[in-house]
Amino acid sequence: MEKDGIDLEQLENSSAKIVYITPSHQFPLGSVMPIQKRLKLLSWAIRKDGIIIEDDYDSELRYNSRPIPSIQSISSGKNVVYIGTFSKALSPSLRMNYMVLPQKWLKKYDKLFSRYQTSVPVIEQKIMQQFMNLGHFESHLRKICIANKKKYDVLTHTVKELMGNKVIIHGKNAGLHILLEINNGLGEEELIIKAKNHGVIVYPISIFWMKPEEYSNNMVLLGFGGLLESDITEGIKLLNDAWFND
Repeated sequence: MEKDGIDLEQLENSSAKIVYITPSHQFPLGSVMPIQKRLKLLSWAIRKDGIIIEDDYDSELRYNSRPIPSIQSISSGKNVVYIGTFSKALSPSLRMNYMVLPQKWLKKYDKLFSRYQTSVPVIEQKIMQQFMNLGHFESHLRKICIANKKKYDVLTHTVKELMGNKVIIHGKNAGLHILLEINNGLGEEELIIKAKNHGVIVYPISIFWMKPEEYSNNMVLLGFGGLLESDITEGIKLLNDAWFND
């Protein structure tokens, strides 16, 4: 990974023919791939006759900048498999995902999966279809984006106000989580234990490193999607006490 997404030089030097990406909001670092890199990645796929699996994770939750076109939308549709979910925008309990395949693979897909029984009831799929056709989904997305931006702004403002330059915020302007890099000499495990002792749950990110030796071991993940704004403010106050005043 680079700050703006996948390392294209490593990809070029590998023998890979398939690449899986989350360009709208990489998890857990939160990087957003700019349009220039998306075009270069698409060029790689065309030259190599490769496949890009584009998981448009968190694309609907952007706060301080305009959405960047998906790779699938700027391609000819021949080298990109586009996938997504309604878990963040609506509810995880729906268990409803979607996939847009290149035209050349549709017959093969139908042959392999024509008898596959989806776990999502047809009635729920029809309701979702109507919800989108009538324009309600776009309206809903605008509402949740405004609501979550308020939470995001409260979170980042409170962190900056209380912790200042003692922390670095990663993964800005999208999604339902941020990463905090804490510069107080404590490692990840100690940071999590101290937070828990003060009544706040934060999450490790060391488990996501393929090469743990490259991880600085002083970062934690903070989620805010299911919290009230008042809970966020109180939680950051408790974390500040746990990490800097304990």
